[in-house]
Amino acid sequence: MMRFLLFQFLIFCFCGCISVKESGSVQDVMIKVDNPKEQDDSYIIDYSLFPQVDGKVFWKEKIKVGKPDITLLKDKELNVNVLNVKSNKSSYYYQKAIDPDIDKYGYISWKWKVIENPKGGDIRKARTNDKAIQVFLAFEGRYLLSYIWGPAAPVGFVKDVSVPFLFHQKIIVVESGDQNLGQWLTVHRDIKADYRKVYNKEAPKLKGIAIWANSQNTKTKSEALIGPISFQVK
Repeated sequence: MMRFLLFQFLIFCFCGCISVKESGSVQDVMIKVDNPKEQDDSYIIDYSLFPQVDGKVFWKEKIKVGKPDITLLKDKELNVNVLNVKSNKSSYYYQKAIDPDIDKYGYISWKWKVIENPKGGDIRKARTNDKAIQVFLAFEGRYLLSYIWGPAAPVGFVKDVSVPFLFHQKIIVVESGDQNLGQWLTVHRDIKADYRKVYNKEAPKLKGIAIWANSQNTKTKSEALIGPISFQVK
């Protein structure tokens, strides 16, 4: 386990099973713009080039257990590209190097919808440490921060999964349970405030982002959707 976590961290520092569901034509889904894109008031990751286009990889696939099952589609309700992320006794993530200035773009926002939580999942115990969806941030200096929709742990719960002398990792539960299954919910977080709260110091430079699903510990299934991720001006 420790070896995998170190590998996970190194990947973030130094840096398929994909299908596209069409709504009309391919052009409706794969908008030809760069990703991410910086505007005056936001830095947006919209999946328009997920995971690769014309042989160029924009998101790297990393598999721990099982097979990835992630689909790019145009959501009719949100009218944007979203990722449909499924897990069947698996654990995997897609990562991307990013460099938003969090002194300027200090808030992170996205919409997500969980269809099915991993049954019996609870991050408070190692043997049930599963979640349907996780947004993972990697910072300089071996520091990691992730936001999850947890099956059981209460909102606001923070878990420390750091490995001394290797790296530091904190997990924050921002949504929990089955009460809001099937609904699009908005997450809006102050990155620097969250970092300061869990690490008791100021956040260093942000270097990477990942979207992760896993249900391998409970040997169950999960499914979630996540919309564009936006870093916004404070």
